[in-house]
Amino acid sequence: DENIAEDDDHVIDYNRQFSNSTPFPPRCENEVDGILALSKCFKERYEDCPVFSEGSLQNACKEAFSSIAIQERRPVLVYIHNDESELRKKFCKDTFCSEKIINYLLDNYIVWPWDITFQWNKNKLIKYWEETFSTEFLDEFLIGEWPLMIGIMRRFEFKTDEFITSKYQFKSLLKSDDLVGKQKPTICEIALSELRNFKRLCDENEQDLLFDFSATTRLCWEIILEIAQYLSLNDAISAFSTNILSLFNGGSKFQLSNPNIPFIKMILSRSDPTKIISLQLDGDRIWSEKELILLSSFEKVISMTLLNLTYSNKICRYGQYFPELTCLSLCYDNEIILSAFSSVFNQLWEKIRRFEIRCAGTLCIHYDYDISRLMNLYKTNFSVKYFLFDIGQFSWASMNTCYGNDPSCCFKSITTVIKKMFNIQYVHFIIHKYDIEIFLHINQWENLVNDCSRLKNIKIQTSESIVQDEKLKRKVCNIQTALYVIRHTIKFQICTL
Repeated sequence: DENIAEDDDHVIDYNRQFSNSTPFPPRCENEVDGILALSKCFKERYEDCPVFSEGSLQNACKEAFSSIAIQERRPVLVYIHNDESELRKKFCKDTFCSEKIINYLLDNYIVWPWDITFQWNKNKLIKYWEETFSTEFLDEFLIGEWPLMIGIMRRFEFKTDEFITSKYQFKSLLKSDDLVGKQKPTICEIALSELRNFKRLCDENEQDLLFDFSATTRLCWEIILEIAQYLSLNDAISAFSTNILSLFNGGSKFQLSNPNIPFIKMILSRSDPTKIISLQLDGDRIWSEKELILLSSFEKVISMTLLNLTYSNKICRYGQYFPELTCLSLCYDNEIILSAFSSVFNQLWEKIRRFEIRCAGTLCIHYDYDISRLMNLYKTNFSVKYFLFDIGQFSWASMNTCYGNDPSCCFKSITTVIKKMFNIQYVHFIIHKYDIEIFLHINQWENLVNDCSRLKNIKIQTSESIVQDEKLKRKVCNIQTALYVIRHTIKFQICTL
């Protein structure tokens, strides 16, 4: 029979090729290298193959569902290959690498392949699956012959308080039983039909997710995103559920606040880690190396807020894990003691350009030091260019109390610290209106401008306007005039929050 003879020729040819190489090396350590090797092997054997996602399984899922436009989202197809399977030649040549299947997958699926010919690589697949989906590789996928195609789409129902639960659902689209006793055209049509049906289910599921989320919140997408920009990602998820993560793949940037390890893993698996640019962490605890390594996966973090940082805490270590960090903000529920705070200030590393302190004020310097001794405690900093001192949110601050009966003592002490910032260009104060008199001592501003030769802009923001207070307006004008005499480029302004 001519057809049988043609098939026999192909069997002999492919057996020769298979004996020379396998799709994956026996111990494939790198996902990218393995997938590239599989693609090259298939093209040599079958002349062509589907376009594979050349990265991790986690990234394949992100790529599939990241688009804000629902019509651009696609299911993931995991193709699992075993070179020792008797069915793999027939399936790969006649179906998986056929022009019809290749073209359909190109427009409708993200395809991620893996080879489990060797036990080492099979164990790797199980590991990658658990890391990506926070669930075990299903037993039904391990039973029977190979090859195997698994469709992945997002889960419609997902509890927001169970971060370890997978947000995905899986379906075996084609197993070895579907191939036994079937002819070439039939197998290809079965595979294509399964792929189309799962794609239809995935599209319907994405529509259901959209309807469910909008119906639950009763808000349109634009309003949800606008609200979310003023929240940490933790708060946004608490308010809108984890389904809001599908919106965060556009241009929006977000902050994580004190995330635990399961929460970090959930965010890494479900959203673009480059969208996290800010972290808020408790400063009165020591974050473990394991936690910091996991947090460093958010490699675009440029801003960090530490809450109630103890003066003995080693903050310089954060620079090792977040090399892009340029803004450091320290927030305290109480007043800070500037003499003890020097231990923190002296740890500021060279990449910190913006430094912020938000607190209830400072204890009077006469509490334990005088200003001349305070100067010696602080090392000169050459990196900070912008400094913010915010005491505006604390109405009970004791800025008017001084052990030496000097109302402006606290202001003098903080400007003393500013003078240790050699390259400071912008100084920003946020205060209550009742504290404004303390910040309008002309001599202190003259001293600061004289000592800080690169200072360009001084801004004081108050909780209430001073427009109606003629006395305060005259003081501001006198300061502006005095500073202009020292340096024409100095800008001094008072504005309302």
